[in-house]
Amino acid sequence: MKSRNVVALFSLVLGFSGCSSSRPHEETPSDNNAAADKQKEAEQNAARAAENYDAAVKAEGAGEYAKARDGYLKVKTYVPDYKDTEARLKNLEEVLRAQQSLDGAPATDPKRDELMVEYASALQRRGELARAVDQLQKALDKNPTSALAHSALASVDFEAGLVKEAIEHASRSVETDPQGAEGYYCLAFLNRTQQVEGADPAKALDYAQKAASLSKPNEWKSHELLAACYHDAGDMDKAVGALKEAVRASGGLPRLAKKYEAWGGKPDAPTEKPADKPADAQPPADKPADAQPPADKPMDKPADAQPPADKPADAPPPADKPADKPADAPPADKPEFQAPSDKPADKPAEGGDKPSDPGMGGDKPGGGM
Repeated sequence: MKSRNVVALFSLVLGFSGCSSSRPHEETPSDNNAAADKQKEAEQNAARAAENYDAAVKAEGAGEYAKARDGYLKVKTYVPDYKDTEARLKNLEEVLRAQQSLDGAPATDPKRDELMVEYASALQRRGELARAVDQLQKALDKNPTSALAHSALASVDFEAGLVKEAIEHASRSVETDPQGAEGYYCLAFLNRTQQVEGADPAKALDYAQKAASLSKPNEWKSHELLAACYHDAGDMDKAVGALKEAVRASGGLPRLAKKYEAWGGKPDAPTEKPADKPADAQPPADKPADAQPPADKPMDKPADAQPPADKPADAPPPADKPADKPADAPPADKPEFQAPSDKPADKPAEGGDKPSDPGMGGDKPGGGM
């Protein structure tokens, strides 16, 4: 009876424990409120991001680039990855730099017209051709003989489909500055693309050669255009050479490097290896120092040769020991034992000149200029 009561009590305890462990967790009102607040905050941030994004896009379209940048940055504080905000900020960097440089230049700055051209070029790359033309006209108002402004206008006019105006500005650029590469580049391009009345590939090649010869060290476009003109003429050797110069001037632009290899060009060998050879040639110069031990060995041989010198002294037996000391002196005075030490001294003089030879060869890379 007693054992039966114990079993019943044990079963009752297990039943209560099972009920308590299987009871699901009930969310408290505080948990629900936190989730609701978080959702509400996310919705508010999205609304603020959209509002600021629209305002920034409007400012960018109106040419208020600084205001647009500030608006996009504010958008990121609400939603970091909102739409294309990051790409728009990246696209504003160049035009903002050009605009700030122009705004920071005094009205009397003699290079202000060049800053206007840079700003116009940045606008052109954004596709804002009307604003680019406006800036270039202002540059010409300030400096009517600006070859840079005329060539930039030729480029904008051509992109806008105004071919006749492009030819006129390109010609004016060459007239105002015969030593400027920009005008020749435009004329070469217009002739090569058959945009000029009476266009001639020979004229295109001639203009391209002048543009490449007058271009700045880091100006690669003229060399690429010259390569294209040589390619059209069927002169692949010169085409590859001009394209190689374009690769160099561009600092190894991947597109140009790939084109250069496709045309059969071979990459240059690394320039560091010739510079390392003099360092490798130094060990032979150290060998004379290693050759000194042989110079000591001949000095040891006279000591071994002393017994033959003692034989004449054997004739007077009483004077054997006194005669040994004079016999040591003659071998030390003989000049032939110094000859081995003289020969190694000649080798450094010959080998020492060799490291200077690669130094002269090291100027060759500069010869590409």
